[in-house]
Amino acid sequence: MNSGTIISSNAGNIRLETNNTSIISKLDARADNDRDEDMIDAQNTWGDISITIANGAISEIGTDDNVVDIYAKELSIHTRDAIGILNQGNGNAIDTEIASLTAKVDADGGISIFDLTDITIDTITDFNVHRVLFDASTENKGDEISLSGLESGTNGAIVIRTLEGSIDVDQHITSSSHILLGATANVTQDADMISSQGSISITAAQDISQNANINAKGTIDVQGGNHITVSETFTSETQNENIRYHAGNVLTTGILMRVRVVCR
Repeated sequence: MNSGTIISSNAGNIRLETNNTSIISKLDARADNDRDEDMIDAQNTWGDISITIANGAISEIGTDDNVVDIYAKELSIHTRDAIGILNQGNGNAIDTEIASLTAKVDADGGISIFDLTDITIDTITDFNVHRVLFDASTENKGDEISLSGLESGTNGAIVIRTLEGSIDVDQHITSSSHILLGATANVTQDADMISSQGSISITAAQDISQNANINAKGTIDVQGGNHITVSETFTSETQNENIRYHAGNVLTTGILMRVRVVCR
């Protein structure tokens, strides 16, 4: 897409499918009234967006200017390579205003999303659009594979941040490299987070609720500006690396976090 170009609907679904690396300008599935007034109160009535790239990556056009690239209720991204840019010293996320996200990288690369408000890592299914045929009739066209949670590719980190909102983790987050969840409000973790080769950090300006396991080969760092609550049946586990929990007010945990020593 050229700079300034827009693909939009009036609260209808938008589906993009291509073989090669893509650069997006703006995808907008808001209702017209919400677009005119720049409102998110009716975000649950917006359309969903599905992006599938068989042999490439996806990035935004231009620099990381926090201008929204994608407006939708639910966003599903499935690529072979990276979603956003995570090169050292050159991080350029896909900027979004969405309610729910699922994303998967099959081969090589990470996932970088910067959302304006609240975002939930979830499962997205039953996505359909109407494909217009040569005789002007239509047929339903949907994605055959439903995605759940976040999964990066080889050597791919996962970075999810918010400008003014919370992060809810309702489905798993799995990475071969590092994971960062950074929220300016709360983080609620209700599904496991696993980093097979890297470290995991969770930061929140307010509260953090850990209701699932955290497992990393590297270190684990959890910092909340107010309360951190870890449910008693869940653990944070590393492979002989450090674990740090820092709460601005109160840290509550039922089971002491543990370090697993791996002997070679």
